[in-house]
Amino acid sequence: MSDGLEKLTDLHKLGLDFSGCEKIGNKGLQRLSQSLRALHSLQSVSLDFGGCRNITNEGFCSLSEGIKELVSLYNLQLTFHGCDIDDAAIESLKEGMKTFDLLRSFDLVLNNCHKIKEETLSGLAKAIKKKNPVMGIKIISDVYRKLSNEDLL
Repeated sequence: MSDGLEKLTDLHKLGLDFSGCEKIGNKGLQRLSQSLRALHSLQSVSLDFGGCRNITNEGFCSLSEGIKELVSLYNLQLTFHGCDIDDAAIESLKEGMKTFDLLRSFDLVLNNCHKIKEETLSGLAKAIKKKNPVMGIKIISDVYRKLSNEDLL
């Protein structure tokens, strides 16, 4: 899949749903990350890895590296509920978000990711909001109450 994805250099919108796919793991995210780096015209990305229990910080951080190359991105939706990630993964995403000047909407779903602390998610949301005050933000996690723009005013 990722070999063909690299050739779609004029692609503006990408949505991939791997929810519940137990065969997707860190190597799959690393290959996807490499492919994303070639897709500079992407404006909207929706990736669902919910229930992919073989995804750990290694894969999440690799994907974060690929996503930060998408300088035309204005909409980002990520679902990683049930994945084996922790605060280090969220910190890598937070670092990558610094490159987005056009991003207007960010959704992150992390239910059943119990290793992620509330403070880490709050820090991510505040860093994103500081970078771009008009952006719509939604972070959902069962270890953290639903966070949206109103919480950051």
